[in-house]
This record gives sequence, structure tokens and C-alpha cells, in this order.
Amino acid sequence: MSPATTRQQRDDRAQKVIQWQECLTTLPDSIFFELMRMYLGEIKSPFNKQNLIERLGSFLHKEQVKENILLLLSQQDCQIISAIALLEHPTQEILLSFFAGSLSLSELQDKLMNLEERLVIFRNTSNLLPKQQPPFAINPILEPLLEQRIQPAYLLPLPQEFQSQREENPLPYLTPSLLAAIFSFSKSNPNLCRQNGTLTKRIVQRLPQVFPFDLTNGTMDFFQTLITSLQNLSLIKEGSKGYEPDYQRWLAFAELPFNLQIAYLVAAACGRDTRSNLQKKAGILLSMINLCPPEGFTQDTFQRLEFLIQNIRLNLPNQGGTASHSGSSRIGLSRGTRFAQMMEAAEKKRLAKDTPSPEKSTDEEEEFQPTQQIVLESAPENSSHWCKSLFEAGLRLGIFRQTGTGYGIKNTLQPVYHPHIEQIHPPVPERGHLTLDSSLAATLLPGLNLQQMLPLTQFMEVKRFDTAMTLEINKESCLAYFDQGKNPKHIEEVLSRYAIHGIPQNLSVSLEDWHHSYGMATLYKGYVLHIKEKKDISKHPILAGHIVLQLEEGVYLMNFTNDQEAQEILAKGGFENTGSIKRAPLPPTQSTFAPVTPKLPLQEFLAIYPDNRINWENQQELQNQHLSQMEEKLEAMALPPHQKEGLQFRLNRKILLLPEQMQGESVKKEQFEASGMDFVGKVHVTEQAIQCKNNLQLTYLQQNQEKRIVLGLPVEIQKIQGDCLVTLQLEENPTPLTCSLGQAQGVKRIRGSIFSSTS
Repeated sequence: MSPATTRQQRDDRAQKVIQWQECLTTLPDSIFFELMRMYLGEIKSPFNKQNLIERLGSFLHKEQVKENILLLLSQQDCQIISAIALLEHPTQEILLSFFAGSLSLSELQDKLMNLEERLVIFRNTSNLLPKQQPPFAINPILEPLLEQRIQPAYLLPLPQEFQSQREENPLPYLTPSLLAAIFSFSKSNPNLCRQNGTLTKRIVQRLPQVFPFDLTNGTMDFFQTLITSLQNLSLIKEGSKGYEPDYQRWLAFAELPFNLQIAYLVAAACGRDTRSNLQKKAGILLSMINLCPPEGFTQDTFQRLEFLIQNIRLNLPNQGGTASHSGSSRIGLSRGTRFAQMMEAAEKKRLAKDTPSPEKSTDEEEEFQPTQQIVLESAPENSSHWCKSLFEAGLRLGIFRQTGTGYGIKNTLQPVYHPHIEQIHPPVPERGHLTLDSSLAATLLPGLNLQQMLPLTQFMEVKRFDTAMTLEINKESCLAYFDQGKNPKHIEEVLSRYAIHGIPQNLSVSLEDWHHSYGMATLYKGYVLHIKEKKDISKHPILAGHIVLQLEEGVYLMNFTNDQEAQEILAKGGFENTGSIKRAPLPPTQSTFAPVTPKLPLQEFLAIYPDNRINWENQQELQNQHLSQMEEKLEAMALPPHQKEGLQFRLNRKILLLPEQMQGESVKKEQFEASGMDFVGKVHVTEQAIQCKNNLQLTYLQQNQEKRIVLGLPVEIQKIQGDCLVTLQLEENPTPLTCSLGQAQGVKRIRGSIFSSTS
């Protein structure tokens, strides 16, 4: 590491320490001075906050203090610290979402407040906007020390008690052949979907005839999700005859590496979104696949992994570069990696193909840019195939496949999944993969990629999908091909590239016959320009480039896109008026798919922190020894009961690190309980519990002399004649409970964190 880098890191850490000190000064005085008493002992006036903070920093720099802080961290503490270190702006709300299923709100709050008391973390209140939750941060003084306990592996546990098993009734595998078959199927079935996007009844009946899968085990949902993804990517669009594939967009899609094709499909299965967001989701999915270990993950672990990648910090340590300040919280491959260079070269190649001609307008040029934000409509929420989670979308598309069962984050027996994407080998020669017979049926052998198969499916209709796909050259499929300006010669040229043997004679005859009947009558739609003087404009400098077809002398079919454009071009060409309108077919626009890299590459993620995982059973024994020694010393001290109880509470909270912290004078004398006829004491204890947001325990003596104990968080106190009523929020019951203080035999405030009043 260069001296400049070392100096920069030192300056950054110094700035963080100043920020931590400033956040301490903004604490309420009651919390600030109680925190100082816990670590520095009794504080004498006059108070100098800055001096006290510097003394606290010096205390934390002691080697014995650091050792004991590290010793007293539990595995759950390390999980929370790791999450705070890895997540971008980890507020309580974000951490609660991340630990959903393993920690409740009250459990997480108590853990966070305890780590605050122990000075391991702090709430970064600097530059905080009103109504914003403060994010948590690692104490910069302890950060180098705590890196030994920050492990991504703590957050993503491997399945416990894993038992391997075969998947029953597996979903079809997404392969280039299947995608090519879907392209052909959608081309010959324009009545693919209803208005709400679901498959029509006719298609549901037709699918088993073409795709020989068991459609009773979720396979129909697989096809529904796949068709929805293709629609959301605009690979299948709604046209005048129904739904039809966009061939130019399919070609651009097929240029992507196969794993990126799958990533885009899964991202689009989550719902319609902007192009930028689809790229981000595809990158997140690739990261999930890269980071999955051979053992696989349970569903809750996969969902936590997805959340982690979405919210990962950009400026993680050991990244080998300067953090970006663009506001994004994602991590991408650097431009120097070979994979990134390949993607960049592929994108340049596509952009070169899509470069618009000089006569195209500025608006058209913007349309071709791959980074354009194309806002698409949201998928209907009541749609059966709509889903938010990338993992759930991947599950429906068969990308995540069950490999067994095991225990995950929620400690319940769950299926264990592992990602599967078909391994695609480099392109092979096309010749020899197609056999033709005299009945105009064709068999396409496996081995070709999607880009190689698409030209064939343009004029063939899939009849049976299997390892070797069966297709048919028929009149309907060829007529649709002729609509693109093609002729029998084009078909024969394509077939000659793939066929093992020559083209059957009867096929050539049929193609000529179909093309002849196709050309008997032609229907046009577009702008027709009629020159009354029958002037030849085929070489006109402005109008010639817009001629689609000369219908007869002085009559031209033009490719104007709208009335305004037609009038402007004609005016430039010396003509003031336009003729009748029949819209001509627009020249096809080539769509592109931007390359996507994993948002969190495996090597970078694993290199964030060294693997220093420890044996927690041994660690727990060492913790118990330390706490037992401290308790023995406390027990031997001659202290008043309230001081000994207060110090014992701090010891239980792992706040006391050294024997010299056990100073009785540092414990304020407070009333924590009242009983019997001490009505004023009961009210005082209750008011203090409300102020400090501590739990309150009420004890009642029932008629059978048995005690009834009520425990809850006091919300408010209401004075009535001869009594006071307190409203408690019970953890196990959302309905508040109102209790009498006068009738209570005892009222006790349960000690809590000093930070509970600010939670």
C-alpha cells in the first residue's frame, strides 16, 4: 500500500472519529452523563463535554479494554455488526427488514441499544434530515479491532443438517432451444394472451401438444411466467393481429451471453420496469448466483442475500479503488476486468450496428441509445404471474432448483436450493444440424445457440419440442416471412447453411408456388404521394430517400411517420400540399440490450474481510470465565444494595470491562419499585418508566391469594378520583391493557438501556 493511500486512510479515520465525537455531544444530557459515569466513574462538576469525550476515547484505546470488548461479543452481536458494516445507511428499519424472520422488532431494538451502550456502534445523527431515521455506524476507534468479527458468512448461514434428495417433477430447463421454440410458437399463435396478460384457454390446451411436459406440477406457471417476462422485455408485443415476437429485438437479445439472457428474463418476471432497473435486477441475480455456495441456500437465506446485494455499501474496504460518490449503493466490475472488457466490446459492436443514418432525426438517435430510460407500465397486482422477489421469479422459471432440505435462518426445515443455468459452449458450425424430409418437416439437432436458431424459426413452425426439435415449413409461416420482403431464395440460402443433405425438390416447388400466390395482390398502408404532373422524383435530393415504392408513374408510397413530418419534408422538397394518407410500413428499429455485470462479484465479496470465524463454544466459555471473575469481585465489595444492583445490571449488559469501572458512586440512586400503601412511589416509578421507555411490572394479589403479574410497556398514566390508571402495551397482545396502580400490590420498573428513551 502506497504512503499516499495510508495517509488517506488515516485522514478518513480521523474524520470519522470527529464525527463520532460530535454525535456524542448531541445526545441528551441525561444519556450523555450516564454513559460517561458507566465508563469513567463519578463525574464532578464543572462539566466539560469535550474533555469527557477525549477521556472516553483514551479509555477505549487501552489494550485490555479492546480485548474484553472483543471477548464479550456474541455470535448474534457479530451478525448485527456485520450487517451494519456491509449495508448502506443501515437504519433500524433497514436492519429490521434484513433480519426479518430471525429477530423481532423488540429483540433488534434491545440488541442495538445494548451495542450502543457498549460503545461498539453509534447512531450517526450528523447531516440528518428531519423525520429521518439515523443510520447506525461502527465506532471508528474500535473499527480496526472489530474487523476481526465482521464476516459476510455470519449473515448467510449454510443449511444445517442438510439432506440431499432428488427433485420431484422438476420444471423444464431454460435453454436456447426452448427459447427458440417459444419464439416460433408465439409467432404462429397470435392469440397468446388475454388482455390481463394470462394465457388463453386455447393456448393452455395447445401447449402440451408442442411441449411434452407434465403441466400439473407448476409447469404451466413456468410458461406463464416466461411469456410474461418476454412481454415485459418487449420481445413479444401486441400488434394488429394479436401478440407477435419482435424479431429485431430477439436478435439483439440473442447476442447477449446466455447467462445474461436468463438474468434479464428473471428480472422481467418481477414486473415491468425501466430499462435501468431491469439492468440492476439482472446484475443482482447474477451476484446471487455467483455467491451461492455448492451446498446451496434455503429460501430465507436467498432472500437475505438478495436484500444484502441490493443495499450493499459502495465504499467497502479492500476494494482496491476509491469509493464513488454518485449516490448509488451498488458494486460493479471494474473496467479493467476481462469480463467487463468483453461486455464493453460487445456493446460497441451493437452500437455500431445501430448507428442511425445522417438523415434520421435527433429523436430517432435517442431512441437507439441503450441507456435510455424506457418507462413501462406496472404489471397488474392481481395478475397471477406478478412477483417482486428475484428469488421467487427464478424459482418459477426453474433457475433455482431444490437439492435437498435443511435448517436455515428461521430454524425450520426448509427446501434447499441451488441455481442452475445451462452451460453454453462456444458456437459450433451450423451445417449438419438440420434434416429435411419430403413432407416439409424438419428436425433440428441440439448444439446451436439462440442466435443461430432464430433465422430458421422465422419461416418454420415448431411442432414438437424435445431434445431434437421438430419443425414444419408450411404456407402460413412462409407467408409471414415473405411479409418481411424475403423470397424463396432467402429461405433456401438459410436452409443450405444448416441442412445435412440438399433441399428436397418438392420444397423448392412449394416455396415458388406460395411466393407466386403471395405476390398476386399486395395491400399497402402508409403515405401515398401523388404528383399530378407525373414528375419523376426518384432522384430528388430530399424526397428520394423517403420513397418506399413507386406504385405507378407519379404515384409513390412514402415512409413518413406522421403528418407533420410529411408536410415539413414536402415543403423542403418544393411541394406545398400532401396527397391522401395511407401509412406505409415503418423501417424496423433495432433494439439493443445493454450488457450487465454482477453487482457484487464473488471474488470482491469474499475479499471484503478475511475469514476469521471462531469457535463459538470456546468463545462462550471464555466469556463466562470473565463474567464470573467480575461477579466475584463485585460480590466482595461492600456497597449499598442499590449500587451493587446497578453495577450488576451493567455487568449483565456487558458494559463493565475492567474492575476499576465498578465504582458504587457512579450509580445514581433511583427508585425502581414501590409497594403496599406507597401510592406516590407507585406513580413516580410509573412516570419514570414512561419517560425512560422501560417495561413496567405490576403485581396483584387475587382472591385466592395467588399473585397475578402484568408486564408491559407503559404508554400513559391517567389520574382518576382516588386512583391512577396506567395503559400498558403488551408484547403478546396488540390491544392495550389499562391497569390500576392503587390496587397493585407492587410496581416495579424493569431496568433497560439508557438509549431506550431515544429509540
